[in-house]
Amino acid sequence: MNDVIISTSVVYLILWCNIIVFGCPDNCDCSQTGHSGRILVNCTDKKLTTFPTSLPNDTEQIVFVNNPDLAWPSRVINDSSWSIVTSMVFENNRPLRNLTIENISWLTRLKSLTIRRSQLVWIEDSLFGSLPNLEHIDLSINPGLEYDVIFGAFNSSNMYLENLNISMCNNLPKQTILQQKHLQKLSRTPIKVLDMTATNLFDITKPGLSYFLPEIEVLNISHNHLKIEYRILCDIANLKKLEIFDISFWNTPDLFYRVERSAEVTSSNVSGVDLKNKRCGLKCFPLAESLRLFYFHHIRWSSADSPSISKCISKNSMTKVWLNNNNYRIFNGSIRGGDQLLLMDMSQNNIEYYSPEMSFYEPLLQVLDLSDNQLHKTEDDPTFTDLVHTNKYMQYVDLSNNSLSTLPYNIFSHSQQFVFVNLSQNLLCSKLNLNITSPWLRLVDLSHNKISYLNEELRTTFDKVASSASSARPPRRFNVSDEIPPVDWSTLTLDLSDNPFQCACAFVDFLLWMKNTQVTLHNVENYECEFKGKMTRISELSVSDIRRLCDMELNNVLFAVLVVPFVIIILAVSYFIVRKFRRSKVSQIVCQYKSSEQPKYVAFVCYSHHDSEFVLSDLRPELEGRLAKDLSRSDGLLCINDRDFCIGEPIEDAIVRSVLASSMVILIVSEKFLDSQWCKFETNVAWTEKKPILMIFRQKIETDRLPHLLKNIYNKHVRLLWLGERSNLIDTLYKSMINQL
Repeated sequence: MNDVIISTSVVYLILWCNIIVFGCPDNCDCSQTGHSGRILVNCTDKKLTTFPTSLPNDTEQIVFVNNPDLAWPSRVINDSSWSIVTSMVFENNRPLRNLTIENISWLTRLKSLTIRRSQLVWIEDSLFGSLPNLEHIDLSINPGLEYDVIFGAFNSSNMYLENLNISMCNNLPKQTILQQKHLQKLSRTPIKVLDMTATNLFDITKPGLSYFLPEIEVLNISHNHLKIEYRILCDIANLKKLEIFDISFWNTPDLFYRVERSAEVTSSNVSGVDLKNKRCGLKCFPLAESLRLFYFHHIRWSSADSPSISKCISKNSMTKVWLNNNNYRIFNGSIRGGDQLLLMDMSQNNIEYYSPEMSFYEPLLQVLDLSDNQLHKTEDDPTFTDLVHTNKYMQYVDLSNNSLSTLPYNIFSHSQQFVFVNLSQNLLCSKLNLNITSPWLRLVDLSHNKISYLNEELRTTFDKVASSASSARPPRRFNVSDEIPPVDWSTLTLDLSDNPFQCACAFVDFLLWMKNTQVTLHNVENYECEFKGKMTRISELSVSDIRRLCDMELNNVLFAVLVVPFVIIILAVSYFIVRKFRRSKVSQIVCQYKSSEQPKYVAFVCYSHHDSEFVLSDLRPELEGRLAKDLSRSDGLLCINDRDFCIGEPIEDAIVRSVLASSMVILIVSEKFLDSQWCKFETNVAWTEKKPILMIFRQKIETDRLPHLLKNIYNKHVRLLWLGERSNLIDTLYKSMINQL
């Protein structure tokens, strides 16, 4: 063992001495790369102005990044140490606008070349042909570098090129077409990765990628303005080795063309079909059978009513599909990924219907993300139950932010491998029944709902999973863990934050459960409920405080049962005593003034002093004039308190005397009348003595607002409503008075 340690130490010492002997360039850092022991020279943020003239022996990679004054050398560096460099990165230094063969041919063994953020606009024809060992070229983020210049730099000498990244090049304000002459330049290379992100691509001419670049495994044409015709999709579908395909962002599927699937029209011969005047939604979306990852999101649908995806993705070997943020409304077909599809992301759409067929054909589906949709519109549909139920290997499902108020009881019961269930930001209430039986459940997010407590069945389920969590192993098929939040396999974590918990006797068991459970409650220190009239953190309540909740409620119930009825009885008795006393007092006064003589007045006018002007100016002159003419007398017509009450006489006596001395009583009802105690007394005397009563309403008053006595009079006596028409009111009132007389 000691011999091995000594031998290893000697090797590292020799390598380090090698670096020291041949010298690391000034202001750069040197280190070994991997197991080869070769050298990486890193000159990032070193404020260099020129390339080093010599490098350590066995230098494999050199990196120049963020040196604002560092220019690409205009001469050949003849030092032999440069001739063995296989990888070079030149990024964000002094702008390199033109690149010639003389500038770069001395890097004879170069396999990987990166020139990023350098403002390149011109590359000499066949320049990359002078570097025949190139396998990887990255020219990304050079917006002025056009297709003609890029592809013109290749020739038949580039026999090893596998990876070409020209993303964010050719980003000029004009539509660009990937032409046959461009693809021919790469046709003799075994290129496997082609990244054309954000290159203003508008079209790909025939015969296309599958003809010239059949070995492609990764294709990225996102962030473009590509006219996605069926011809182009079929061309890409014929890339037999394609595994990763990104067609997301900015592309225009509103230019899809329908091609009927028939013996005459297939993906291989569609180029010969007339596609003109057939603009509408695609009937089939062909993809390469070898495809594993498919990105089709953030698409610019032109129609406000997004299309449905109906049987639009053919069978293939996909493992992950991203269709998020596309404004889809209905998923009523199937996305068939054969037996390989593990992940499906359809979040941030407007999905209000999701057919069970979408899951039925995916027996190995493990991750399903339907967050930020409109699934509440179909929660009562029987098919909603099968949303997750048909996938027995499901491990992660996200239904958050769907305004769901209920869930089918057995929606999560089929899979025995659930690890994470996200139901946050919905409208779920305390009657929630998840019925999750998976022993590997580790994370349940129920935050931002309307849950006031968890029922006993759900608490028992969570406790059972938590008690066995530390001894359970992760499910064998769990191989997409990078797509879900980190999981603590030793415990079950439950997030109940931002729910309206209640501190009440009915929820004592739930509150005590939160204190004692083995389940890890996320952010539990901030859970709140109302306790003694104020919001209190549940974590600050002791067990004795929680147990006292029932005692507090019992005291409140006893108070309500015993004290409140007693108070009501006392008030009722007091009311009847006061009422009887007032009636007896009225009776005494009435007895003093009762006689067999004829009434002295035709009518007693009962009104609030706020209505004096109406009575004295509008009502009295006209009525008394007519009465004087028809009865041939000038006195004893209307009894008006301001005129006919005797000075010094008690008001109650004067009221009783005047009412008894009148043939009838006229009530002038207004808002102020309802507030006057004397008006109430006068009305009471008139009602008690059974005097004919005429009611005049100066304004509309809801009958519900009338006191009990006035409501009785309203229902049994003549009433008038003053609408400002004086003559009509006087005529009607006078006729009623004559009828009473």
